[in-house]
Amino acid sequence: MGRGVKKSSKWIVLIIVVLVVIILIASFIHRGSVSSDDEKLVVKYQGEVVAEYTIDELKGLESETVYVSMTSGKGNPDDNDYTGVMAAVIAEEAGIGAYETITFTAADGYSSAGEASEADTVMVAYECDGEALEAYSKGGVGPMRCVFTEDTFGSRSIMNVTSIDFQ
Repeated sequence: MGRGVKKSSKWIVLIIVVLVVIILIASFIHRGSVSSDDEKLVVKYQGEVVAEYTIDELKGLESETVYVSMTSGKGNPDDNDYTGVMAAVIAEEAGIGAYETITFTAADGYSSAGEASEADTVMVAYECDGEALEAYSKGGVGPMRCVFTEDTFGSRSIMNVTSIDFQ
């Protein structure tokens, strides 16, 4: 009986080792899909990709710096000057016509939406207080962040934004 237990224990250990290796490989492969360090914003119209912008290309568009005072989910005040491009400018530059909603999506899949009437007050920010937004993978909120400039609370202003969809 002792020999059978030893053999089954070896199989269990082998199976566990194989599963751990599979999990490590899957984690390594998946890690790139949650990072947006390539600094690219994908612009969609009704779910279809119509344009892509790097941060340098966004900086070439009509940018604004707006003082934003909002409260974080933890109740902390967040008063900063954000620089970026308003959603209305991005829509115009990408050749997007009529739309009713704007949905911003972060690299991790989190999304936030606004109405078309807010397109002049919601921006894709790439700077805060004159400094480039630090990459999310390095502990920052960027390299790009969606900022609803007229919201009192920051619940719709998402970090690490990678796409914007006009619908």
